[in-house]
Amino acid sequence: MSMTVEFIIRLFVAALMGGLIGYERELRGKEAGIRTHLLVAVGACLFMIISQYGFAGADRFDWRPAWWAAWVSWAAVSS
Repeated sequence: MSMTVEFIIRLFVAALMGGLIGYERELRGKEAGIRTHLLVAVGACLFMIISQYGFAGADRFDWRPAWWAAWVSWAAVSS
């Protein structure tokens, strides 16, 4: 399977899962619904794909996807 197909599948699955979570929240009358959760899920997936594969040739820096995920989680909680 090519990388492009793998990225598309990952983004589709993220959109599907985010949409399901948003749909469940809309059924319960919560504020953030399908569109919000779908966009957040796809954005998070895209961010992780870029941090994992976008800096493959950068030898000067140590780009760790787990570090980026931890940083994003910390920034979301602390704000």
